[in-house]
Amino acid sequence: MIANFIRAGLLSVALALPAIMLPGELLAAGRIVAVVEDQVISTGDLEDRVSLALASSGLSNTQENRDRLRPQVLRLYIDETLQRLEAQRLGLRATVEEVQRTLGNIAQRNNMTMDQLDEFLRRQGSDLLTLKRQIETQILWAKVVNRQLRPRVRVGPDQVDLAIKDAERARNEPQWLIAEITLPVVVPAQEDEVRADAEELAQTLRNGAAFPALAREFSGSASAQYGGDLGWVQPSSLSEDTRSVIEGMSVGEIKGPVRTNAGWQLFMLRARRAPGENAQVEAPPAPPPPAPAQPAKPPSRVRLAQLVIPVPENATEADTEKLIQQASGYQRRLGSCDALRREAAKEDSGFDGDLGWLEVADLPEVLRQLVTNLPNNRLSPPLTGPAGIQLIMVCERVGGAPARAAEPARPVERTPPPPPLPSMERAAVQERLESQQLDRLAERYLRDLRRDAYVDLRA
Repeated sequence: MIANFIRAGLLSVALALPAIMLPGELLAAGRIVAVVEDQVISTGDLEDRVSLALASSGLSNTQENRDRLRPQVLRLYIDETLQRLEAQRLGLRATVEEVQRTLGNIAQRNNMTMDQLDEFLRRQGSDLLTLKRQIETQILWAKVVNRQLRPRVRVGPDQVDLAIKDAERARNEPQWLIAEITLPVVVPAQEDEVRADAEELAQTLRNGAAFPALAREFSGSASAQYGGDLGWVQPSSLSEDTRSVIEGMSVGEIKGPVRTNAGWQLFMLRARRAPGENAQVEAPPAPPPPAPAQPAKPPSRVRLAQLVIPVPENATEADTEKLIQQASGYQRRLGSCDALRREAAKEDSGFDGDLGWLEVADLPEVLRQLVTNLPNNRLSPPLTGPAGIQLIMVCERVGGAPARAAEPARPVERTPPPPPLPSMERAAVQERLESQQLDRLAERYLRDLRRDAYVDLRA
């Protein structure tokens, strides 16, 4: 689904476009619906984005759905305008090469050519230009976060020890697999407006929209990039108001909007499991892909290997681009997990090598999709993470099948069923904690931009 890759957090960016329209362009685009600092949002801009949101969410392009989603799309558009302005202030930009790489990934993962992707979007009332602008903003924001916030991320050994102890203790508690959509309330005056937006989203879900798609489009939480997926959590780790909502839900049920400390929230309970139980869980519901090809069936377990290319804290944009090109070069040279592990040993970043057997249902959604569609012994495109530029390879899988074979079929040596997963390694825990800390800092950063911005909404 297209939304999977619009907010998946990969390295790519879209074409830089003029932020200010000329008067004649404004007349063509329609009246002004909002002014953000010195930038304008016209009815034409907004309606294009509503069409893209409908296409990404798998909803029918009806007037009812357009009216229901328009307020949330406008709120998101205002945030993106603030993000673009902040990137502009810092002198950050997106390159044409980054755009083409992103669009190529989107088209490939939807089994489309670029022309077919453009045609699909046009049938939905949108176009590639609108998609490019949205992607550009999201990746520019990632660059802002990397430059301004990543140097402030600090996770000490004591925090890692505590997280490992908590994970071990969680083995003796029941666990819930939860997804969320969060609409934050920036100022008290927005309380009723945000609640109304949340109620519209809830009605859209009741009408059949996919929860992950709406989470990616509209949620203000860091989990939005994973379709709202919070993974397996134990009840004791949740706030009392959230726990009281979840504990009374049935599997598959959606509840909300509920007012919590985070804002107005919608929750979906995907699964429950008892202490020590290793439940197999279906991936979150999502609309079918636009292409007629059959989607790949997710495996139940995969054995992964990875190579990480560290990015120095003081790296410039040109330095990072060179590292990305280096990472892309590995795709032509490394054709097996053994070769990847040998190369990883040379990098010696502390995050490399064999990751062992992992339950696919426990992975964040973006990784579930990656390992589902990635053939065995085929290197993934470069991904960004707290540790640097990551390359992932599926060594073996249990259940499911990749979308396309990496090479002609050949006998595969079957090993005995994998043993239970070992305790989390310190490097993986450290990376997860750093990522969570960075997400929280980014949420505060955007909240401060909203608070200090001049925004004029036109009736």
